[in-house]
Amino acid sequence: MNNTLDILTLQLFLGLIVFIIGSIILIILLNRYYKIKFSNKLVLISVQLGLTYIFSIIIWCYIPQDCDIMFLEFINIPALIAECLSMPFFLIIIKWIYDTK
Repeated sequence: MNNTLDILTLQLFLGLIVFIIGSIILIILLNRYYKIKFSNKLVLISVQLGLTYIFSIIIWCYIPQDCDIMFLEFINIPALIAECLSMPFFLIIIKWIYDTK
């Protein structure tokens, strides 16, 4: 149990820069294209952050153990891949929800 918690904490720490940049990009896109209340934006950003975190852990499980997971010493590759995959998917879902109202 302690190993699992250490791995989850390490992934959160290493991917923090990518997660913050992804959240800022999502805030900018939501402000530009959708008129959403602040509380709804916080919920959407939290859900996107949680999904990206889960995807990054899943991706990290499939990377070979001898592979370096850091790029430019501060960008976590599994978090970056997860962010690049989840952001368009999440924006499509937001568009589908808010354009049908």
